[in-house]
Amino acid sequence: MKKIILLFTLLVSTPYIYGQELDYYYVEFKEGYVPQQFQKAQNADQTLTLSMQNADLAMALNAKPIYTFERAFHNNLNPVLDRIYLVSITQGVSLSELASRHDVVRIEQVFFNEELATESSASFTVLPDDFEDIVTGGRNTALDLIRAPLAWTITRGEGQIIGWSDAKINYHEDLVGKVIYELDVPPYPGNNTHGAATAGMAVANTNNNMGIASVAPEAVIASSPDIHLFNIEALVMEIPEIRVINASWGGCRYNPSPTDSLKYQDLLDQGYLVVAAGGNGPCPENTLYYPASYAATIGVTTVGHRVAPTYYHDIIDGGGTVPGYYRSWKDVYLFRPDISNTFSHNLRANLDVTAPGQLLTGIKIDDTTEPWTSTYNTKTATSPTAPIVTYRNSSACLCSQSKFNRSAG
Repeated sequence: MKKIILLFTLLVSTPYIYGQELDYYYVEFKEGYVPQQFQKAQNADQTLTLSMQNADLAMALNAKPIYTFERAFHNNLNPVLDRIYLVSITQGVSLSELASRHDVVRIEQVFFNEELATESSASFTVLPDDFEDIVTGGRNTALDLIRAPLAWTITRGEGQIIGWSDAKINYHEDLVGKVIYELDVPPYPGNNTHGAATAGMAVANTNNNMGIASVAPEAVIASSPDIHLFNIEALVMEIPEIRVINASWGGCRYNPSPTDSLKYQDLLDQGYLVVAAGGNGPCPENTLYYPASYAATIGVTTVGHRVAPTYYHDIIDGGGTVPGYYRSWKDVYLFRPDISNTFSHNLRANLDVTAPGQLLTGIKIDDTTEPWTSTYNTKTATSPTAPIVTYRNSSACLCSQSKFNRSAG
């Protein structure tokens, strides 16, 4: 069988914390040829010198400026994943000759193109005292649309730990005590607010006479302050009680990563479901948004929830958008159904679920002040929408052992 090197071309490229001057690759070794008893010595220039039983492989790798050589994933049901290693090399230096080796199945370049998809006591009997919309007044239409008051008669998230893959969840008055664990990794760079904004939708303290009500007021969060699949795996290894992980991030790709697809399926087979934001802008032609579009994840996009179709309002989006631009008509995905050439959030194939996400009231951290202040605003984005679905699936996973999967993707 002819060996190939899989190099997937992307339209969207975002600098990632793992290093802007390095290229990363998955290297899958043949069964029986996985490197054994290897040792790594770090040189003065931070490159590695490898020693292992397979001296020929070590020689080939040592001829390159290698900075990382390690198993890509550590907690797998699928044995193929045990044979996949992560290798980083100086940007622009080719690793393609490894693909022709007798002990290598394939090489796949890893593209870290994903980015964030921006934008107290829970004891109550009927409606919490913070159910009213703190920004616009009136009932919380998003929670009404998903029948949250009815769901609260069954569960409010008691005993549930939700996994969170996002930017760091910084302090907000409505999230006190909600993050019980944070993975020890460097935080996603350049964003102080996104993690708290998404977390608030799921677990904000409720019935505390301030802020907003959340879908799961008695659940808590175990957080990774940085994104990507590696950190999701690390999180569930540390906190195995997690059943569902929220991932409000992603990127448009021409081709899915076979390795990432395999690992998301492996996580699902172990009982860990990833719920991912479907993306705010439309993907370019012939691309899909990942990880939301993988077969083993649930991809989420938005619908309106504010008013009945054809009704007009003057609510202003958190970004200062012209009043009324987002109609937020109930169960309608288009922003402006009343005009031609309207827009919506990503609707590419392989997205699975819609939930409220247009003019959604949530928490906000104002990081332009010193110290930062806890505030609230409305937002139109898939990032705060995904957590609504995450909790609903967290509850479902505790009630059923049936597996979710798409037929393709």
